Amino acid sequence: MRYISTAEVAKMIRKDLKKSFPGVKFYVRSDHGSITIHYRDGVDSALVKKLVSTYEGAGFDGSIDLEYNKTHYLLPDGSICLARNSGSANSGGAVPSKEYPRPPGAEEVSLGVKYIFVTHHYSTEAVTTAVEEVAPGLPVKIYPAGEEYWSSASWSLELAGLDFYETRSLDQEIRKTLNREVA
Repeated sequence: MRYISTAEVAKMIRKDLKKSFPGVKFYVRSDHGSITIHYRDGVDSALVKKLVSTYEGAGFDGSIDLEYNKTHYLLPDGSICLARNSGSANSGGAVPSKEYPRPPGAEEVSLGVKYIFVTHHYSTEAVTTAVEEVAPGLPVKIYPAGEEYWSSASWSLELAGLDFYETRSLDQEIRKTLNREVA
């Protein structure tokens, strides 16, 4: 079985991200079996995670604290798909093992990356625009994390005259606005 290094997988991911989300600039870094992806504004991180999870060579079942392996097929067009995952069910876990049929012309490969981490940052402009769209005219203070780029968990709002539940509901609407897909 051929081995594809973490650096090679990072190149494949860059290409896939550029093709799938052409208006977004991604920073893809590989390091000792993991890949970290950072990007600013743009698409919902759930869409990015769904796309790049295909490249993960391991999974984790937190119910029994167990890592399980995944192997992949390299298709003739250079894309990757899952060949099998060992799951955790045989060890008492919740993830069943599964094998997938080999596509025509596919080669079974082992990827050098185990885990992929995605961090979505927001610019000051994006947060301000989202707040104005969701709560026009409402006096709002934005507390950044001290950087130009804010992760989804590193900013908070002070909304004058609203109780906790109203603030929480508005915060959720702002996050939905921030996570809209780039047209």
